[in-house]
Amino acid sequence: MSVPEKGYEGELHYQYDSVSKGNTGSVGLTLGENNLALRLEGTKRYQSDYKQPEPLHQGETSRLAGSYQDNQSANIGVSWLFDDGYIGIGYGEQHRRYGLPGHTHFHDHEDDHHHHAPIRPPLIGHHHHNHNHEYPDEQHQHGIPYIVMDSKRWDLRGEKNNPFTGIESIRFSAVRTDYHHDEKEGNEVSTSFKNKGDELRLTFTHQPIWGWHGVIGGQFNQRDFSAQGEEAYVPSTKTKNHSLFLLEEYQLGDFRYELGFRQEWQSLLNRETQKNNKQSASSISAGLAWNFTQDYFLNLSLSHTKRLPVAEELYANGVHAASRTIEKGDPNLTAEAANNIDIGITKVTGDIQFNMSAYYNRINNYIYGQFTGTELNNGYRSLQYVQNDAQFKGIEGNIDYYYNQDSLIGISGDYVRANLLHNKGNIPRIPAYRLSTYIKHSFTENVIGQIRIDHFGKQNKTADYETSTEAYNTVSLGSEYIGYLDNTDYTLYAKINNIFDVKGKDSTSYIKDEMYLPGRNIILGATLTF
Repeated sequence: MSVPEKGYEGELHYQYDSVSKGNTGSVGLTLGENNLALRLEGTKRYQSDYKQPEPLHQGETSRLAGSYQDNQSANIGVSWLFDDGYIGIGYGEQHRRYGLPGHTHFHDHEDDHHHHAPIRPPLIGHHHHNHNHEYPDEQHQHGIPYIVMDSKRWDLRGEKNNPFTGIESIRFSAVRTDYHHDEKEGNEVSTSFKNKGDELRLTFTHQPIWGWHGVIGGQFNQRDFSAQGEEAYVPSTKTKNHSLFLLEEYQLGDFRYELGFRQEWQSLLNRETQKNNKQSASSISAGLAWNFTQDYFLNLSLSHTKRLPVAEELYANGVHAASRTIEKGDPNLTAEAANNIDIGITKVTGDIQFNMSAYYNRINNYIYGQFTGTELNNGYRSLQYVQNDAQFKGIEGNIDYYYNQDSLIGISGDYVRANLLHNKGNIPRIPAYRLSTYIKHSFTENVIGQIRIDHFGKQNKTADYETSTEAYNTVSLGSEYIGYLDNTDYTLYAKINNIFDVKGKDSTSYIKDEMYLPGRNIILGATLTF
């Protein structure tokens, strides 16, 4: 955050979307004098059940019951800036109420999405209260579950430049989050989740040593999780994680070399059994960037990383309705070990610009939920967390051609293939390949337009208990007008997404068989900065 030259600056934004009859408004204001700056922000968003291209099942409406959301958030932050650094403090709140579409009962009640990590509002965020909305009748008539969530966050951050010989800067941050949500049907709470977290981070940027310039630091995280109710499928746990890391860079002519190292220690206490799972992990990486000719860069990175298992994978034991599964953890799981290679080429100037890369990731002891072969009522499947070797490989990129100073045509795409080794099947919830083409044109200094066509491929490389998703295409149009009034800038924009109201499903969704993605959507908005 910086102190505004004129003592204040701000922005206003409003957006309407037709597919959910949604309204979003936000305001931000920065005030400052001398070395002090104050930042205030607030956002309010309400969207009703969105409209699908057609009902998924006969006799239903095209509105996806339970897809509504009502969000309010707010933050305040104060920073003191001095010649060689700053210190700032912030506080934020977030309040949400949203439905859980596509879910059915298991026994008497329903579960939620995977909301066991704390929601983290930004340092300077949003807030606004309005509880006068009438929520969709389907919520009560058909017992659609919904979430009522509250989150609070405190931040303290600072930086000191040139504190002593050999050190260019010191940075620190301290964050505390307090997260709570209730899963409800009607006015009754079925399950409550609480998550309190603390994070401390300290880094030192050192001056070059034999040409190497970089950062050394440490981080501490603590997570206190608890759940009560019919579908508290993970026991109360306390996780402590601390780590040390080093990132270094060396420039030699057209070559830039990078090295990284991280050592991590974790203890995860199951409060019900009082058993403490303690593990550690080491990760290392190396990279090379080569400016081999004008405007062209070749990038290569190699890494060996480890990921420690989380509480859900170790201790889950019950219904997880977000994925329609009965999950069983394994306290004997060990760290995943991944070996990754990533290579890419980039051109950053000229009439033709592009960025393309390919990667291969081999993971030993990959953790996933294995289908046990048992299906229970309402389509719930039994999963056991196990470990097997796996591989991920993919490509992604984009190419833009500027055929004059006002226009460009581009293509982009990505593809990933993920499977278990030794003929043990596919990894679930992997995105289908995507190919896109777009044209952008500046009609005047103030008016810009764009057309975009997206092709989403068929995904039939699925896990045993998953269904495939069909390919589909969408066409979108957009335009914006940029204007100026004295010391005020404004932008007016209009978009039409999925013009032809095409049916599509998201292969990464837990509930892809219960819903279509949103249909045709007209978006109108305005932004004002002053």
